[in-house]
Amino acid sequence: DNTTPMGNIGVYGDNNTVVSTVTLRGDDSSATKKFDAFSISSVDVSRKFNLNLAVDEEQYLKANEKLTYQSMNPEIVTVDASGNVRPAHKGKYGSTVILIQYNYNDLGVTNTFKGMVRVNIVPYMGIASPMVAAGGAFTVALKYDGTVWTWGNNTNGQLGNNSTENSSSPVQVKSADGNGYLTNIIEISAGSGHNMALRNDGTVWTWGSNTYGQLGNGSSVNSMLPVQVKSADGNSFLADIVQISAGYVHSMALKKDGTVLAWGRNDGGQLGNNNTSNKSLPVQVKGGASGSEYLTDVVQVTAGNWHSMALKANGTVYAWGWGQYGQLGNGYTTNRDDTDYYSGEKIYSAPVQVLNGAQTSETGYLKEVVQIDAMGGTGRGEKNRFGTSLAVTESKEVYGWGNSMYGALGVNASIVSTPVRVATGISTAVQVAGGGKSGSDDYHVNSIGNTGYTYILKEDGTVSSLGYNVHGELGNGAKASTTAVQKVSNLTEIMQVAGSKNGNFGAAVKEDGTVWTWGANTKGQLGNGTTDSPKLNAIQVGSSGSNAMRISYGSIMHGTDVLEKFDDPNLSLIHI
Repeated sequence: DNTTPMGNIGVYGDNNTVVSTVTLRGDDSSATKKFDAFSISSVDVSRKFNLNLAVDEEQYLKANEKLTYQSMNPEIVTVDASGNVRPAHKGKYGSTVILIQYNYNDLGVTNTFKGMVRVNIVPYMGIASPMVAAGGAFTVALKYDGTVWTWGNNTNGQLGNNSTENSSSPVQVKSADGNGYLTNIIEISAGSGHNMALRNDGTVWTWGSNTYGQLGNGSSVNSMLPVQVKSADGNSFLADIVQISAGYVHSMALKKDGTVLAWGRNDGGQLGNNNTSNKSLPVQVKGGASGSEYLTDVVQVTAGNWHSMALKANGTVYAWGWGQYGQLGNGYTTNRDDTDYYSGEKIYSAPVQVLNGAQTSETGYLKEVVQIDAMGGTGRGEKNRFGTSLAVTESKEVYGWGNSMYGALGVNASIVSTPVRVATGISTAVQVAGGGKSGSDDYHVNSIGNTGYTYILKEDGTVSSLGYNVHGELGNGAKASTTAVQKVSNLTEIMQVAGSKNGNFGAAVKEDGTVWTWGANTKGQLGNGTTDSPKLNAIQVGSSGSNAMRISYGSIMHGTDVLEKFDDPNLSLIHI
């Protein structure tokens, strides 16, 4: 937030401020150990707001009532018993969650309240935590210096370089006027044919396909250059955004006050505003089952194809949109096996709360969630509107619900209407990501599905995969779909992984800033300078052409040999 920019000392917020996302800079240099840090106060702080605790805001912490803290990934961020949060200084960048718990004694009854703050760690001389996003046959990469690079399909201008020509090697996204380049970006997200970028001033920029108004600029005209997302009334521009998510043809943004905005396609109710009309300007997501007029206290949003989800600060999950295949997790099922008989009953145009399913929960709802993701697909002239949802819990387990015809949830089932445990042997998950494309055109509901697949990033920096694998989506050297957990080959020291929105490939960022891809490559989306497809094992972007893509500073590599170490941001895209 500009009121407390990185590098300054100060107190952030007041009793009407939700702190959902914090960015810290960290330097792994043993000589300097430069870093940013912040402290979570446990005295005279309103429990509801500053700490994201879902309790009565009129109650205040006492000096002898201590908060407890936990980092979900101590390899990236550490927190001590006093609430001091700082980079782990292990040369690792990325995002994780700090869990905050408060045990409140009320007349002998102990009530436990929980909250969370998402923390991003970026290089000390950088702006962003390097990341990658996978769209429909194209890939987007965010470098630590805040610039954005793209490659692959460019039919709708989704590469953002003022062209519609495909590129199998990285190109830099240009500025809105086309005379320079997009800068100061801290997060990216890719949809089926459009992209989103969050700038460090809280504004949002979009480019690519705009058929349904998913660019949020009040029009339906595609754009080959970034355009700025407008405000709800169209008279100014969207501001105070801390997180974004691009769905297949709709978009979402989380405001720093914990409320949610959405725009784009809405005939499945995926915008959550209690109707099904498309919107080319942002609308606020309603409260629905949360009990409030509008959804509040949100710390993360994710947009699928026909549905959307939000993670609240207390670890609960809300979903809305098309519920045909159980993707909302609210227990919806159908007694018809013919998609032609479906009616509006499957549409939930305001949030519903996800049930606990296989998770033990005294409330009957999914709890202790720290990260979510959504995917989907389409078949049979859009009568089959597939969707799958994923979640990581505090116990570092993965749960999922929705369509799993090809095994993305570890079972072969068309409809999974409440959460099931995914990859039961994994209890070290730090991130989950899903991908998928168009699916079956058959009308038999109980035997059809989209091409869904799941990636699980584990504490040891490796990636597990399961689900659809006809194009090498699982990265395990094979082409057979499976419910059994596989390992993406050639991947170690991974800090972030992404599945394709309306595509059949995956992408990941290593700790050294290199980008790796695998799966279908028909449009050059793997970024190796070719369209040879598929690649059944992970390859490095640029590894078969003249460009080697690196999105953080470190070393110039040739194979496993270090040719030169550097700190110059201008050397981040290396020509070997």
